[in-house]
Amino acid sequence: MQGDLEDWQHESTLMGAVYANSSLNIAAADSLDSNTGCFFDRNPPGIYGCKVKATKDKEGLSESIWDVMPEYYALQMISDCPLASRAWVFQERFLAPRTLYFRASELVWECRKSFTSEIFPDSFDNQVLTTPGLSKYWIRGKRGSVAESWSLIIPGFSPGNRTFGSDKLVALSGISRLFATKFAASYIAGLWREELELQLVWYVTCGLTARPKAYRAPTWSWAAIDGDIFQEPTYDGSNMRLYLSIEDVAVKPMIEDQFG
Repeated sequence: MQGDLEDWQHESTLMGAVYANSSLNIAAADSLDSNTGCFFDRNPPGIYGCKVKATKDKEGLSESIWDVMPEYYALQMISDCPLASRAWVFQERFLAPRTLYFRASELVWECRKSFTSEIFPDSFDNQVLTTPGLSKYWIRGKRGSVAESWSLIIPGFSPGNRTFGSDKLVALSGISRLFATKFAASYIAGLWREELELQLVWYVTCGLTARPKAYRAPTWSWAAIDGDIFQEPTYDGSNMRLYLSIEDVAVKPMIEDQFG
């Protein structure tokens, strides 16, 4: 219900479960707003892509056909679009088991196992690690380091835009809940009590803005500021020694939901 704060606080806590339990997430990737929709006038020959004929040997006796593609094709097809600029979309993409993206040029498919498109219907790289594929390792795989896994989340989420700055941690709450369950970890304002010493090693790579006037999170949390955040991954114990120890930490959530 628009304009109902109590209803919003309740429903926002359920968003992660909605996407995680969906069968198919449909994304209007190139829509600037709710008036644009999914469909665009496009160039049909464009979905055939670009192919070149090349020789396999110096004599030119053997030829083969090769597909030509931009170096960062997968990244451009999903991340370089209006929808991807929204912070809320990161957890939707991460938690949904499969998503069909309606781009202006072609349809793109992403699931936990593969990334395909109309130009490359059989995929182009069987080794590509998709965003929803990341969750597969933490849901079904062995429990590893919460600091190392979380360091993969922050750079993908932090550049996203939000209409309201106060939504920063709420827009990540679905993933936070998954981590809390998977790693049996204690959530504290965008970080985790376990291995917290390592998670404090974060910095802004670009896009730093003035600190928000309204309090959002403790200053030691990356969530307190806006910008592209990079968090150093965890370390191999043989290569680094810790010279600090956090004795105690306490946070008081501003709303009932500790992940918000």
